[in-house]
Amino acid sequence: MCIFGVDMAHRLNITLDDAVWESLQQVPKGARSRYISQAVEELLRRERRQRAAAEMGALRSKLQPLDDDCKDRIIN
Repeated sequence: MCIFGVDMAHRLNITLDDAVWESLQQVPKGARSRYISQAVEELLRRERRQRAAAEMGALRSKLQPLDDDCKDRIIN
């Protein structure tokens, strides 16, 4: 969250599987928090897009089909 142009950082305790922990060891110690933050941010962004696409699909299915006159005006 950004308040008055200052990013706020929050601590979080998490549990990682051994395989994830081992892979994370390859990331330099000073860069791990940012690396995890970026990964979570990307996953959340992807999930938001998927939900938005699903909502648009649901709305699209409720639309009435265009009549031939409308189709001709859109195409031409």
